[in-house]
Amino acid sequence: EDDPIRARIRALAIQLGGEYVATTAFDPRCTHMVLVQPKRSEKLLAALAAGLWLLNPDWIDASAKGWANEEDYEVSDKGKETHVDCGRGSLWLGAPRAHRIRWQNTGRGVFSRQTYVVASQLVPAPE
Repeated sequence: EDDPIRARIRALAIQLGGEYVATTAFDPRCTHMVLVQPKRSEKLLAALAAGLWLLNPDWIDASAKGWANEEDYEVSDKGKETHVDCGRGSLWLGAPRAHRIRWQNTGRGVFSRQTYVVASQLVPAPE
């Protein structure tokens, strides 16, 4: 790993008996996603749709001696900021919690029971 934050995440996940998945595509085995630098991506959308825990990197260090409570480190709009830049768009920081709770309560993701058109060109283009 070139990125020291990701290297730390990987080391602690393995130390605590977890698994670190480094991929650009969404992996359905994932239960948590640590957002080091949020990007508008298929992986982020899939994580939101699947109701995963989307966590701040501080969660990893807080978990050094055992998994920390996710709710304390969940990406949220409780602070000063309500949105975070994701390249050519932004992420509402309340979305991760809202979608996770919806998944827990209904068993359905944010995109369930909806129809979408996939176009070959997007405006703005993804990163």
